This record gives sequence, C-alpha cells and structure tokens, in this order.
Amino acid sequence: MHQHNGIIDKFIGDAVMAIWGAPLNNKYHANDAVSCAIDIQNNISELNEKLIEKELPEIEVTIGINTGHSAVGNMGSENRKSYTAVGSSVNIAARLQDSCRHFDVGILISEETSKNLINKKLIWHGALKIKGHEKEINVCTPEVK
Repeated sequence: MHQHNGIIDKFIGDAVMAIWGAPLNNKYHANDAVSCAIDIQNNISELNEKLIEKELPEIEVTIGINTGHSAVGNMGSENRKSYTAVGSSVNIAARLQDSCRHFDVGILISEETSKNLINKKLIWHGALKIKGHEKEINVCTPEVK
C-alpha cells in the first residue's frame, strides 16, 4: 500500500479501506491505486499456489476502485475520532468491490477512475447499476499480468 502512495484507512471485518490522494495531493492517485490492486492480485495468486501445494483452501480478494470528491479528515466526536473518508465516491468504491463477483473479476474500476489512468490496458464490462445511485456507472478491469 505505502509503496504505491496509499494509506490504510481502516479494517472493516474482512475488508480494507485505503485512500489515495489524501492527505497529500497526488496527481497519479488513480495509477497508484490500480497498480497497488494489481500487485495485491499477483501476490494472492502466488500465495494461492503455495496454499494449493499444502492442500489448503485458496483465498479470494476483490477490489473496487473509484475516483471522486469526498470528505477526508479527522471525523467523529470528542470521545472517538479517526482519520477517514466519507461520501458518495467512497460508497461507490465499496459497491464496485461487492460487484466483482458479478463479472467474475478481482478488480473493478469506475469510468471516473479510468479517466485518470496512464498506460493501463483496460477490459470494459459495460454499465453497472449501483445501489443508491440513479446513474449507471461504466466499469472496467485492468489487465493483470
């Protein structure tokens, strides 16, 4: 995560929420996030090979990436505060992660994120209806090597 200029926001059950582009501006946030996601998938593939050799169950990881404005900073009350990001763009990323199984992919990227990518080959899947949002979102997957 850190080698790709991201920060871990929080652990949510079996999920990890990470942020790029805050607290410091990063014009390559989309590339960094997608590169991180690809590295995670490649590392999981290597781990799964070792698990198979030991006759242990494989691990599946799905990742949703979205770009947009959100409120980022220390939030909460006097009793409990944490640095986090909230907003529609964060919710969309979570919905994309949840929709990976629908497309049988490990990574789903919103069209908004794709607009900020440099030198990434993408496979487009079409429009996805996101719960809680009126407009459908075009989604894609990076080619993972």
